[in-house]
Amino acid sequence: MTGYYQGRFRDQWEAVAAEIFADELGQSTVTPRTGLRGGTGSAERIAAKLGAATGLQLTADLVRRHDTVHALGSYLRTHARRDLCVQLLPDDRGPRPKLFYVHSASGNAFAIWALRSLLPLPLSGVRAAGLYGERDIPRTIAEFADVYLDEVRDAQPEGPYLLCGFSGGGSIAFELARRLHAQGAHVGLLALIDAPPPVFGSAAVPDESALMEDRLRELLRRVEGRVREHADAGDPEVVDVLQAGDALAKDMGSDALRRQLTVYARLIRACAAYRPARYPGVVHYFAAEATPEHVEQWKPYAGALHTYRLDADHYEYEIFAHPDFREVFAGLTGDALRRAGTGRDAASGNGER
Repeated sequence: MTGYYQGRFRDQWEAVAAEIFADELGQSTVTPRTGLRGGTGSAERIAAKLGAATGLQLTADLVRRHDTVHALGSYLRTHARRDLCVQLLPDDRGPRPKLFYVHSASGNAFAIWALRSLLPLPLSGVRAAGLYGERDIPRTIAEFADVYLDEVRDAQPEGPYLLCGFSGGGSIAFELARRLHAQGAHVGLLALIDAPPPVFGSAAVPDESALMEDRLRELLRRVEGRVREHADAGDPEVVDVLQAGDALAKDMGSDALRRQLTVYARLIRACAAYRPARYPGVVHYFAAEATPEHVEQWKPYAGALHTYRLDADHYEYEIFAHPDFREVFAGLTGDALRRAGTGRDAASGNGER
């Protein structure tokens, strides 16, 4: 095992538990194995915050019996609602506009929570529809947006709406912004983080089954440090390897793995087929060094495109840790909050940094 996944969270349930543990313990970093410290008061506070985030009735005794991030994540995975894609973290900063971060092809959206201490507003991760078997997994960007639009408006009935997404999630965020604007809602921020442009699908895209197997082989390579010629999500040995390497939770089996792989394949194919109408507002585009051509390809679809180039690979955790990204993104969200009372979209004009 290479240890690639050690310390990484396998779904939003572990990530929610980790965020609350970090607040309670006063630690900037926790892992799935981080345990509870402190007495009854600490367990009560964690239970209250987790209850607010998940809608569950939790007790201090339950938290003490599930006293690690991993154990609490497993409990939440089994008992929390699975029909909602918009995941809200408890936040005591009042009813301010939220930042909605749309999942990438991984299906999870908890990477944005790495920026929680940096950003002056509540964060909401939008995980993939169908990831937990609660509905069919969408096949197009329009179908993903159909699910998320109502949930975003339920979570925040009025604008300004602040939206962002990494990779394929950027295409969904773009479609959400376009629809919200068409409905007369105030879009305060739209940020695409190294998102593939609508011309991405000009070349042939592999079919769903081929993409799923490629993704599975890549997950196994990260865990094992070697490349397999073939891999099958239904193979118990494959599931065992991913669980042992912390790439798959112990209480998640081949069905959950297939859903993760299906989300990946369908979002890749959805992005390849996406041909949106123009969004008349401002788009802030963060471009990794490996994909500078995407900037020009997005321009026809935006009223204005502000570009920020990063010396980083196409990997959300690397980008979110990049000091230039953190500085610029914090500034953009702060500006959006300051404009919140004006009832207008972000200022127009093209620019590049």
